[in-house]
Amino acid sequence: MRQFKFPYLAFLPIPALIAITVPLYLTVNICSFFEPPWLVLILNMLFVTAVFFTVAYLAMRNYIATGRIRFLFSVRGVLTFGMGCPREDGK
Repeated sequence: MRQFKFPYLAFLPIPALIAITVPLYLTVNICSFFEPPWLVLILNMLFVTAVFFTVAYLAMRNYIATGRIRFLFSVRGVLTFGMGCPREDGK
């Protein structure tokens, strides 16, 4: 097993996150936010659809490589959900 020279550097992001979070928490008003109406629609289309198309693409590549159709059939539901892209109000 490979030994790292500086194993303590793995804990460096924790104090850095605290050092960034505490001043923001003390200076930013928690009640102030801005959410444009198109933001949820765009983010749903971007992340939900992109993730599910990626899963479908990997399933297709798996089917081409191995010839097993079980995994390809299980991804049909994932692809259908990704193309549906649920709306913000849940309807």
